[in-house]
Amino acid sequence: MFKFLLYLHIMHNLEYYTNHLHYPLELVNLVISKINNLAKPLGSLGKLEDIALHLALLFAKDEFTSFTSKSNLDFNLKTSQDIQKSYLDKLSKEFAHKLEKIIQSIELKPKVLLFCGDHGININQQISTVPSNLTTALMNNVLLGGAGVNAFCKIQNIPIEIIDAGVLDKNFVGEVTNYSLGNGTKDFSITDALSKQELQLAFKYGEDAVHKLQSMGFNTLILGEIGIGNTASASAMLSKLLNISAENSVGRGSGIDDKTLLLKTNLIAKALARTNNNLSPMEILKSYGGFEIAQITSAIIAASKANMCIIIDGFMVTVAALVAYYLDNNIIDNLFFSHQSNEKAHIELLKALKAETLLNLDLRLGEGTGAILAYPLIKSALSFLQNMSEFKNGTLVQRTN
Repeated sequence: MFKFLLYLHIMHNLEYYTNHLHYPLELVNLVISKINNLAKPLGSLGKLEDIALHLALLFAKDEFTSFTSKSNLDFNLKTSQDIQKSYLDKLSKEFAHKLEKIIQSIELKPKVLLFCGDHGININQQISTVPSNLTTALMNNVLLGGAGVNAFCKIQNIPIEIIDAGVLDKNFVGEVTNYSLGNGTKDFSITDALSKQELQLAFKYGEDAVHKLQSMGFNTLILGEIGIGNTASASAMLSKLLNISAENSVGRGSGIDDKTLLLKTNLIAKALARTNNNLSPMEILKSYGGFEIAQITSAIIAASKANMCIIIDGFMVTVAALVAYYLDNNIIDNLFFSHQSNEKAHIELLKALKAETLLNLDLRLGEGTGAILAYPLIKSALSFLQNMSEFKNGTLVQRTN
C-alpha cells in the first residue's frame, strides 16, 4: 500500500510540475531521482521533499533549457518517438552532473517588501474596526521595530523595506520608500478605486521595487502588506475573479463585529453590481483594487521574470497572485504559498491557483508574517537537498564538505 501511495504522489508531482507549472519532464525526473536517492526512506520527509523539488527546478530550469538547446536537437515529424526519447534520456544523464553543481550553488537571499496603502471605502465608510490613519501607525510600529513582522524577521536576520504605495497619513518616523499614488484609493462602492493612470504607475512602481531588489543581490522576495480595509478590496476582487457572491467572499478582516460585517458585505455587494461580470483582470484591479494590491501584482510578475523565489503571504497577497497569474501564467513556477489564512474565502483563491500551503496556523495579521514563518521550512528543504548523503549503486556515499 505504501509503495502504491508513493507512486501516486510521484505521478501527481509529474503532472503538477509539468502541466500546471512549466518544468521539463526530464528535469523533473532528474530531481525526483536525486531526492529519492538521498539517505532516507522514500518520501519520509513528506512535503519538505516537494519544496526541495520545487526549489531545484526553479534554479535549474534555465540552465537545463540552455543545455538541451545547445545540444542541437533537430527532430522532425518523421523522427521516431523512441529515438527522441533515447536522445533526451542521454542528455538528461549528462545534465545530472551539472544539476548537482547547480543545487550546491543555490543560496537564498531574502528580503521582505511591505507594500502599504489606504482604501477609500474605509476612509468614507469605516468597514474596519479602526480608522484608516492607523495604517501609518502600523507602518511606524514596523519602523520602530515593534511589529510582528519585526519579531519574526529579527530571529532570521531578514531585512524589511516599507513602501508607501498610497497611505492617508504621511507622517512617518523613519525611512519609507516613496511609491505613493495618493492618499488612499477612491471608494469603490461608488466609483472605480484607481484611475487608468494610477494603475499604470502602480505597475511601474512594482517593477522598480523588484529591479532595486535584484540589483542589491536578493533572489527571494517575501511579500507583505499593511492597509486598513484592504480585505474589502481583496474580497470584491475575489468575487469578480471567481464569480463568487459577496456573502461568500467577505470575511471579518481585522475582527469586525456582526453589524460591521453586514455593512461591509452590503457595500461590497453594491459595489459588485456597479460593473458587469466580464471584466478583465486589469479592469477588476482598477475597479476594486488598492494601490498596494496593484503594486504587489506587478512585483510578482517582475520577480518571476527575474526568476526569483517568491513567497506569498495570506489572503490579500494571494488575490494579487491570482491577478498576476491571469495576466501571465508563467509566474506560478516561482510561487511558494506560505499559509492558509483565517479569512474564510482564502481557500477559494488557493483552489483557483491549485496551490497547497506550507502552514495552516489561523493567521490573519498580514505584514507578511505567514510568509516569514514559512521561510525556515523552505530553507530547511534546501539544506537537506544540499547536505544529505546519498546512495549510489547501492552504496551510501558520504558527502564531503
